[in-house]
Amino acid sequence: HYEYAMQMINTGNLNLVGSNADIKEVWEGLLANIPIFVKEVISFAKEMPGFSHLPQKDFAAIINFKIYDMYLFRNHFLFIDGQNYSRLPNGIHYSREWMYKVIGPELTDEMFKYEKEISDSNFTRRELALLFPYILTIPNENCNYHFFFLIYDDLDKFCLKFKILFKTRFYRVSIKLKN
Repeated sequence: HYEYAMQMINTGNLNLVGSNADIKEVWEGLLANIPIFVKEVISFAKEMPGFSHLPQKDFAAIINFKIYDMYLFRNHFLFIDGQNYSRLPNGIHYSREWMYKVIGPELTDEMFKYEKEISDSNFTRRELALLFPYILTIPNENCNYHFFFLIYDDLDKFCLKFKILFKTRFYRVSIKLKN
């Protein structure tokens, strides 16, 4: 979807598919998208050490609580210049305008703020991949929201701490692999 979004932006063709759709079509696309993404997260989590040995109830609780965070984090690159270029399985773009209608302006604007902070952090693909397990395993006891960005008062400090931690651990692993 990212390549398609960039092609639209670079050619100036910003006609988002589905801008004339009705709310029922958008909801159908959203509902069709949920099981696809949930299966991806479950498959990924089952490959993480320890997750495949969790009791089913605990595994399901973690996935259910973190699924929205994972979705936002995974799709941050489709939020470009104030627009969402996500496409639903039925081909409709889940644009910012549709997000306003479906989830409201306040939540939509918070999502865009979060997505911009993640994009501005300039994580590499490898760093992003390593953040997925972290997002699944960070404790929730101090958080009444499902949003990763609300857990931290200062996302910049978190990102800096993560990058330092990542680079240190990656360096150690690289040395071990070379040896």
